[in-house]
Amino acid sequence: MNTWMDRALEWLRVALDDPTWQVSLALTVLLLALASCRVFSKAGFHGMAGLLMLVPGLNVVAFLALAFLPWPVRREARHLRRMQKAVHRADPEHHEKRVA
Repeated sequence: MNTWMDRALEWLRVALDDPTWQVSLALTVLLLALASCRVFSKAGFHGMAGLLMLVPGLNVVAFLALAFLPWPVRREARHLRRMQKAVHRADPEHHEKRVA
């Protein structure tokens, strides 16, 4: 008996033998890798950490880390805002002249 699972596996075998499907799969994986690296980099983590998204199992861990760990870029922005406020409090007249 030919079940839907057998038909799906046969279709997958045929598709993976086709060069067009191979190129499409390679381009999709490359796009996912580049996008993941870009997201991790923009969050302030090492960009290569995005490659963890390609590893089954580790991709869930990497996604959860990205979602729940404090981002280095936000920590840096908070620090810079504090410095800016301190400079403004130290010399408010200079700041007002510069803004106007």
